[in-house]
Amino acid sequence: MRAKAVTALLFGAGAVLAGPAGPPAAPRVPVTDEYHGVKVVDDYRWLENGNDPKVKEWSAAQNAWARAYLDRLPGRDILRAEVTRLRKVALHRYGDLRFAGGTLFALKVEPPKQQALLVALASEDDPASARVVVDPNLLDPTGGTSIDWYVPSPDGSRVGFLVNGYQFRLFDARSGNNLGAVTLIEPDGTPSSRIARGVTFSNTGAAVTFDDCPRFSSGCKPAFVAIKK
Repeated sequence: MRAKAVTALLFGAGAVLAGPAGPPAAPRVPVTDEYHGVKVVDDYRWLENGNDPKVKEWSAAQNAWARAYLDRLPGRDILRAEVTRLRKVALHRYGDLRFAGGTLFALKVEPPKQQALLVALASEDDPASARVVVDPNLLDPTGGTSIDWYVPSPDGSRVGFLVNGYQFRLFDARSGNNLGAVTLIEPDGTPSSRIARGVTFSNTGAAVTFDDCPRFSSGCKPAFVAIKK
């Protein structure tokens, strides 16, 4: 019965509220790239720079429009209570498993925490042995920081991971100590939209590698960044 009520709220809301004509439009700012002789136009690349005042203004307008619409939905409080209840169900899940140095690493979903934890286990058959290596919810109590991907060093002593698309961090996998961080930035000081391709480690697991190239460019060399203890 509860599921039917929630479904009715979801499908009935659109019919009850006409709402504004639509969200704020995004201006088109064409940027042209050429790949193998083919020109490709991207009208919305300007939205990739989250620190641009124009992008912030557009995002704020989008949020305001969405908030005004959602706040008027009938039965919103009931729906919110049900979603909150479901998110608190203690159903732990493990994913992105990687084995290194005799240790099994995984990303663990642990409701009601917002973001998955990076944990180390004795084996896949012993989830009770899981210990937290990195908890993004402690790094950012707002819940806005997540682990995009991670790579353990071959000996399992260290783990490198990318957060928010542009910051690489290195942690001691045994103690959980933060060994350092590197933020990819553009010449103007803004967070970079460049792609972090992967990680390599020295014998002590203290060196990381980034692809320090503009997106989709060719002929550029990787940049190596050493993070010291």
